[in-house]
Amino acid sequence: MSRELSVGHVINQKYEIVRKYGVGSLGDDVYIGIHRDLNREIMIRILPSSMTSDPETANRFIQGVRLTASLQHPNILPAYDAGDEDGNFFFITGFEKGFFLNEYIEQRGNLDEKEAVKIIIALADALKQAWELKRIIHRNICPKTILLARGNHPMLTDFGMAKSQGAEQAMTMVGFTVGNPQYMSPEQVTADKELDFHADMYCLGLVFYEMLAGHPAFQDKSQVVLMTAQISKQPPSLKEENNKVSDRCIKVVNGMIEKDRDKRFASWEELIKNLSSLLEDEKPKAAPIAKNKKAPQKSDSEEADRKIKEFKRLLVEEKKRNLKRNIAIAFILVNIIIVIIAVIYVIDKKHKAQNPGAVPVEKSAP
Repeated sequence: MSRELSVGHVINQKYEIVRKYGVGSLGDDVYIGIHRDLNREIMIRILPSSMTSDPETANRFIQGVRLTASLQHPNILPAYDAGDEDGNFFFITGFEKGFFLNEYIEQRGNLDEKEAVKIIIALADALKQAWELKRIIHRNICPKTILLARGNHPMLTDFGMAKSQGAEQAMTMVGFTVGNPQYMSPEQVTADKELDFHADMYCLGLVFYEMLAGHPAFQDKSQVVLMTAQISKQPPSLKEENNKVSDRCIKVVNGMIEKDRDKRFASWEELIKNLSSLLEDEKPKAAPIAKNKKAPQKSDSEEADRKIKEFKRLLVEEKKRNLKRNIAIAFILVNIIIVIIAVIYVIDKKHKAQNPGAVPVEKSAP
């Protein structure tokens, strides 16, 4: 039976709780703590008893976390450990300062198309690696499991809920459907046992829709209504929700949230290629080049050398100009002095000519 833990409590003799952070997407209690061995901030999640009442399910969860701990990607929050302490099943991950995507959308409303596309590309690349290297699917992608770290760097969290296709100990909750009904793929709703990466693609598409529209694709308090909508209902037209979104972008979103997974993009690579094409007009266009004339190709170092040489040349020319100017000024000053001396000489000579017999008179003392 899980219980709320107090500040200072130490789990497994090395994970110390510092403060309560909030509640996770699956009703789990989330704490910020310190990894005593690594002296590093961590996130500690205590799973609700509804997810761990069955011992076999709990053991599969722990093994699932250890499986995903091997994933290393800049857009995945690393998982460190999982276990059981006095009936409290804990899940330890890294911690990054920032805020979750749901908080960001609440503050900003609908996001700019380019910003949303860049976030989705980063997350799609992380999911691509998880699928191609480990055949891992996340199954719980939603704004509450997407952390925006410093610089709005997106990171997927909650990979402990993940499942590896074909693994003997793949996590399957008994009497508990993994995922959030508001962001759940149709095949998850119908408990399809052959889930693949298309399930994550659908969930990510719903997140993409929400970033552009400013609200979830499906909204209702009833989980049953939400799950039914994932199977048979289309979300409101994205163009009507945000007329600034391009038609090309809307086409990509719709391709991600097709009800039939076979109609979604055939691979993560294909999706990323289509997303990247939405950013192509951001690249500066090259100046037109005349026919039969090759464009000069210069490396950064060559360009830097050219600028340095040009600067030195200008500096030398400036010194030469200053030297010439100083010489000219000195020549003028010398001529002025010569003229003054000549004038004084002439005046003195003229004065003596006018008074040829003048003799200085000595004054006697009184």
